[in-house]
Amino acid sequence: MPKAYCIFSAHFSPHLGGVEGFTLNVANQLVNRGFLVTVVTNDTEKLGIGYSFENGVEVLRLPCISIANGRLPMPSCLNQRRKLLKGLYERSFDGVLVNTRFYPHSIMGIRFAKNCGLRPVVLDHGSAYLTFGNRILDSAEHVYEKIITGLGKRFDPAYYGISQKSCDWLKTFGIDAQGIIPNAVDAPSFRSLASERDFRSELGIASDWTLISFVGRFVPEKGVLDLLELVASGDLSKRHVAIVFAGSGPLADDIAVHQASLVTCLVALIKRMFLPFSSSPICFAFLLVLRVLLHLCWRPALAGVPRS
Repeated sequence: MPKAYCIFSAHFSPHLGGVEGFTLNVANQLVNRGFLVTVVTNDTEKLGIGYSFENGVEVLRLPCISIANGRLPMPSCLNQRRKLLKGLYERSFDGVLVNTRFYPHSIMGIRFAKNCGLRPVVLDHGSAYLTFGNRILDSAEHVYEKIITGLGKRFDPAYYGISQKSCDWLKTFGIDAQGIIPNAVDAPSFRSLASERDFRSELGIASDWTLISFVGRFVPEKGVLDLLELVASGDLSKRHVAIVFAGSGPLADDIAVHQASLVTCLVALIKRMFLPFSSSPICFAFLLVLRVLLHLCWRPALAGVPRS
């Protein structure tokens, strides 16, 4: 009988984000090696609650209420959740991985592992507090994060960081990380999966222009607003630099507003565009034509390779 592993992640594909991508890749690689994998997540994308199989990975999506533009999924329909989780509790697993430590979903994963007689691995993906771009909300979030991290610590999980920065950040909460579980890019696979689309031609960007981009979640801690401020200053327009925003998130409207306000005076000098990617091959093709991938994150997570 192959070994079975359970991964708890508050968000999961097709929700866009670094943790989601990490969870998907880890699950796929484990399945490719012959292991059984169950991902327990929230139905933030309204795909339907319950169990499904996705490329060999069993996925359990639980009912939730999305708070703060979906960034904080909270449990809902508690009776329904209990029924869905009952079958999970009746099974045995060889290991439990909990991605991030500050969601109610994380606490559920930690408690589930203890119920199975296992010491869960809690992998932290950040290196700073979450931010909502609002001083009052941010202060409240800091208190919340300390409280929920304290709840998790009571169960004595094994904490790891996705980078040395993450391990250092855990010390803020009195946690000594046991090591690093790094993210990575499989370069040969990355190139082979890219589609044939030529984004430089599609966007009308001349070959002598430098194409740079931000790719990922449009949230404040990723430095999106700082980048927009740089674009608005006009400093890049003299350098034949084309900037493309690619991804999705709460700040998509802010990007659209900046684009609309600048289009009349900068359309011939600098190009900015919002591109929602529907599949990884498209994203891969886009990344291959970039000269520079921007990573202005306040919360760097990866050592050597930016999570975005």
